[in-house]
Amino acid sequence: MWKIDLFLDELTHRGLVPRTIDKYRLHIERFTRWCTANQIASPRSVTVADVLRYVETEIEPRDVTPGWMYSAKLAVHRYFSVLEARNELLFAPAIVIRKPKGPSGVYGAIDQEVLR
Repeated sequence: MWKIDLFLDELTHRGLVPRTIDKYRLHIERFTRWCTANQIASPRSVTVADVLRYVETEIEPRDVTPGWMYSAKLAVHRYFSVLEARNELLFAPAIVIRKPKGPSGVYGAIDQEVLR
């Protein structure tokens, strides 16, 4: 119903490493559990408003690292992009989540430690 295997197969086909694929799987499973709890039955039922509400209530309020937040948003964005590309959806509702800008360079905490 949620086509998670299709998504994971596409990531494998694109050459992502298993650890990255596993992280995406965990984020998408979290998203689909949230959808089910909110009476959203399938990816085709997800609206732009649902995606925004998920990001605003389940991702952004968390006290997590920038990398975790980046990968959580990116996973949802890529999940819907893959389903749209595979003609499983007419429109990817997660397109409203701009592909988050990833952290560049070394994190500041690491930079400070190196300078000591």
